[in-house]
Amino acid sequence: MDNNQIPAPAKSSGKTGIIVGVIVVLLIIGAGYYIFSRPNSSGQGPMIPATTTSTSTSTTTTTTSNPQNHVVSYTNNGFVPQTLTIADGDSVTWVNNSTNELWVASAPHPIHNGYDGTTLQQHCAPGYAGPTPFDECAAIAQGGSYTFTFYQVGSWGYHNHMVDSDQGTIIVTAPVSTTTVNVNVTQ
Repeated sequence: MDNNQIPAPAKSSGKTGIIVGVIVVLLIIGAGYYIFSRPNSSGQGPMIPATTTSTSTSTTTTTTSNPQNHVVSYTNNGFVPQTLTIADGDSVTWVNNSTNELWVASAPHPIHNGYDGTTLQQHCAPGYAGPTPFDECAAIAQGGSYTFTFYQVGSWGYHNHMVDSDQGTIIVTAPVSTTTVNVNVTQ
């Protein structure tokens, strides 16, 4: 070998790199243990960060449940308003402000079975004991009134049985209901 040549380093096995890596990892773990296991500045327990979990839930449900009474005027020109939208459970009072007789009845004319399926001959018969029909079953003079409470959601045609060309519609909607849910989670 020539004196001017630098000897080549001895080849080491890959074991040295692995050993150095293991030592570094152990030093990091030890330092973390040392930092988090010592008492905090107040001398109370280890300095491990506290975790707080809190959950709150609120639910609000609103349902319109105050039944309303609506008025439809019957004039010499027909029903005013001709179409009325109400909530399930609301009542409608028809007032006869015309010179004609008024007999409010469910459509279609002349059988009156559009609301509950019973006919004029059934639900206007003496002694009828079924559900209250959407049928006045008799005419009223000027100044008289008739009230019916609707318990079926849908669009219900009606007419004056005495002047069957005078017609109207009651649209019954489900009660308004809103639900709000708020969830807050803190960690």
